[in-house]
Amino acid sequence: WRVWAPALGGFFGPVVLVRLLTVGLLSVGRFAGRWEWSFGDRSTPPDELVDFSVGTGLVERLWDEITRWGESVEALDQAAFDQIGFSQHPDGMDAHLPFITIVRWMNRETIHHLAEIALLRDPYVRCSA
Repeated sequence: WRVWAPALGGFFGPVVLVRLLTVGLLSVGRFAGRWEWSFGDRSTPPDELVDFSVGTGLVERLWDEITRWGESVEALDQAAFDQIGFSQHPDGMDAHLPFITIVRWMNRETIHHLAEIALLRDPYVRCSA
């Protein structure tokens, strides 16, 4: 199957779509949502943070969200990492876990999804040449 994306100039296959969704998932679903429910006002539903539109600068937003998350985590003291329920993300077990567990999970998810992007990028580049 293929996806029609006029803003990108035509049809694109599953590799491009998966890369777009993976970057969107990381930037919005993970970093923006976790930041909102850990350091923000904890009121914006995670679904309202999602924007997978073509041309919305997802890659730039991903790096911005990673930077914001990292700076906020670095500013915490040890007690915050040990606090159960520091993050209150509604779609996870955050309220029942020490915050250090959420930080560890975010690190693992970042490595996992960036590896997926790298894995999918190489065949796409070779097939496009």
